[in-house]
Amino acid sequence: AEEALARAEKAGLFNRGAGAASGLITRTSMIRGYVECARDLGKARELLERMEKEKVLASKPNVRTANTFLRGCLILGSVNDAETLLERMTTVWAAQEDWYKTHGGKPDASTYELVVSLLCQALRYTDARQVALQGIKELGASPGSAAMFASIARAAIICGNEDAAALNLKRARKILSQEADFSEAKLSSVAGSGGKRGTQKWNRDEE
Repeated sequence: AEEALARAEKAGLFNRGAGAASGLITRTSMIRGYVECARDLGKARELLERMEKEKVLASKPNVRTANTFLRGCLILGSVNDAETLLERMTTVWAAQEDWYKTHGGKPDASTYELVVSLLCQALRYTDARQVALQGIKELGASPGSAAMFASIARAAIICGNEDAAALNLKRARKILSQEADFSEAKLSSVAGSGGKRGTQKWNRDEE
């Protein structure tokens, strides 16, 4: 598979016509193979970075590509790679409106949830809360938002910070109480979403 990918890239097949779109799918699948089968995050990172440097928009990674890589970070425990990618998505990718919006490079709910999960595994509950709040600010609350704050609370209590745990459990309970109004009819679609669901914005406080 690597040899076939290398030949296609060398021939420029992913930089023109329908090949650009198929190349995005192919290389996203290759990243998945690297992280899930080969357990080689280094190769996955190299491929993702090559895709980011592509000049043709259709060949650049989208949020599905990013989330595939982030799931690899979660499997292999690479917090730094996950944080760095989220930062690039919200700065470098966001600086190119076509890439960020039209091509679907904007982080979705799954993106933030994956990074929060990694930070909680590392017991970095304060950083995890900031990422969770950033995700809600950008997208609104989603069906996975309460679980993010529950995970943050768990990390906080493991570290002995009962106040932080209580604060995040309060936020999780508030989100769960709002889910009574969360129905399929109210879900909003997200272009290029790397998850299976949309998001619905609610009125929220800034706790």
